[in-house]
Amino acid sequence: MTTSRPRRHPTTGPRATAKTTRARQPPTVCARCEAPLPPAAGTGRPRVYCSQACRKAAYEDRRAHRPGAVQVKLVDRIITQTVETTIRPPATPAHTRTDCTQAVLASPAAIHQVLMGLSRQLGSDQLTPDSDENFWTLVSSTGFLQEAFGRALDRYERRRATS
Repeated sequence: MTTSRPRRHPTTGPRATAKTTRARQPPTVCARCEAPLPPAAGTGRPRVYCSQACRKAAYEDRRAHRPGAVQVKLVDRIITQTVETTIRPPATPAHTRTDCTQAVLASPAAIHQVLMGLSRQLGSDQLTPDSDENFWTLVSSTGFLQEAFGRALDRYERRRATS
């Protein structure tokens, strides 16, 4: 019987799979003389005696009610083995700031998030001329952005007027 259950580590994220296998182990020694049993045939009932002679001698002992006669009780030994495998997600390759910028520029929703985040930082005094040396570069960039929006709006209105 095999069971498998996936588990997630709460912080790191790799997936661990625990696989439990249960198997019956047949007897390995003779019930009468305790000699090792020969290998099983593969199918059928497991061996209890090492030879036909031991089987017959045990039968005769039981039949004669001799003291110390072997009373055979087949007891299954169940072996449980649990193997836990951890599957780590493939490492993501390092990406450059240019890759991030291109990904943001390809998505209007991402551009909106960046602009709203910048607006929040300015509104909460996280970004001030004293806190960041690039503050004035950002100010000039927003000027360029405003001019670009103006030009795009002019083009839109001209196209709309001609159609």
